[in-house]
Amino acid sequence: MRTLRSVPAMAGAICRVLPGIGLAFMLSTQPALASWFSSAPRPATMQAEGNPHQGPRAYHQMCAREPKLCMYDRQAGIDAVISPPAQLTDARWRQLRQINEDLNWQIRPVEDRHNQGVSDFWTIGVSRGDCEDYIIAKKHALIQAGWAPDQLLYAVVESRRTRGYHAVLVVRTNKGDYVLDNLTDRIVPWEDAGYRFVIRQSAAAPQKWVQVTGALRTAQGNVGIIAQ
Repeated sequence: MRTLRSVPAMAGAICRVLPGIGLAFMLSTQPALASWFSSAPRPATMQAEGNPHQGPRAYHQMCAREPKLCMYDRQAGIDAVISPPAQLTDARWRQLRQINEDLNWQIRPVEDRHNQGVSDFWTIGVSRGDCEDYIIAKKHALIQAGWAPDQLLYAVVESRRTRGYHAVLVVRTNKGDYVLDNLTDRIVPWEDAGYRFVIRQSAAAPQKWVQVTGALRTAQGNVGIIAQ
């Protein structure tokens, strides 16, 4: 496990946009594959929170520039009451998949340096953007659909595919923690996403960020798979 000192400050670009055919296009042309993605969620673990981290600089710049985009995060921290993990019913799973797929289609992938003229710029309401623009849009759409802000946490990961940092949305549920990602319409347990999770918003106070230390362990020391 890395110490706090060895986790770098998130001051530069987090996302890289890769060329190629998107998974949404693959799904539209391969019905069998689309059917496989519509299956029920697999059991997952819950992420364990570690030491505090300052978080991405561009996140805090967004909160200062557009306070309404961080209003839910601040309120959850003030209330000091952590929402229980969302009950992942069949209806909620379908809703999660629909919002994830819709926004993956609606936002065209373009890096901030081309779109905003800076290396990293977090905002909402764009038709073109990179990874953090997707997760902000997804979080706010899910909040409007009735999900609690502290069930929807921004996370920064290391990705071999993008050769650097990437941002995803972690969804806390009673079946474990799942990942919404603009690089795929597939929603998977966080440990199956193929990333090394570096930092994430804290469930206890989403305006604060923490290191991710692995899977939450039970009192017996075992990795806790959430029961169906």
